[in-house]
Amino acid sequence: MKPWHARWRRPAQWAVLLLFATLPWLNRKGLHGVSGTLFSLEAWGLPLADPLAAVQVLAAGALPGARLLLGGLLVLAVAVALGRVFCSWGCPYGLLSELVHARREGGPSPAHTASTGGLRIRLGVAAAGLALTALASAPLLNQLSLPGEITLQLLALSYPVPDARDWPWTGLVLMAAQLAVEWRTRTRLWCRYLCPQSVLLSLAARLWPGALAIRRNMRRCTCAANDRACAGACSLGLDPRIPSRAPRSECTNCGDCATACAARGGALRLGFRESPDGEIPSSTAQHQ
Repeated sequence: MKPWHARWRRPAQWAVLLLFATLPWLNRKGLHGVSGTLFSLEAWGLPLADPLAAVQVLAAGALPGARLLLGGLLVLAVAVALGRVFCSWGCPYGLLSELVHARREGGPSPAHTASTGGLRIRLGVAAAGLALTALASAPLLNQLSLPGEITLQLLALSYPVPDARDWPWTGLVLMAAQLAVEWRTRTRLWCRYLCPQSVLLSLAARLWPGALAIRRNMRRCTCAANDRACAGACSLGLDPRIPSRAPRSECTNCGDCATACAARGGALRLGFRESPDGEIPSSTAQHQ
């Protein structure tokens, strides 16, 4: 039987994309329970917002509105408790990137090793963007929010602006070009190394040790020495057996490694608590 996340994650991703594809039309029909984009969303009176949007307002020399600030804090609170689940369960670009990656590999990803310095690079991108935002007094990093841009362009397609009807399609073409680069390089470049919106989520995910995360009990591992199914299942190129090679700041809690591991002893699982036997040190895990 598949783990719970293997059954529900992909439908959740498609549901989010479908929601934002139909939301403008629903709003035009007078249904306003949910409205907005992934930059700023209102769900039955509850504000949700990109935390980086509030930081950009501050960098531009203004105070963010109360609802923008509250919305950003709520999103960060979710990241503290559930880790970077937005990236693997709700991000429209993340869904497209995963599908392109799986298509390029022709199935499960081969085991490969990726640098764990993705957060440092994304921090650099965010810092540079905030510096330019301060100089320009404009939220320039919004232009680098691919999930936000997808929802914004879906909105623009339903409300075409006179003399600017090609604008949404231009953004979608550029996004398709980015996906083509990822297909060619076999690397999820944007999500792994470039997305500035994931930086605050990554930092929040490190705050609470009891948060949702990949839990390890390598004593249960029944894999042969050269079996790397769990590492091969990670589309971001992390090695989930070893905490230092799959830190919470890089892991998106997709659970794909735990799904691959389920038939191999269940040493990895996605959950809130450590297993009764606990984890063994990463130095020991490297020799299993």
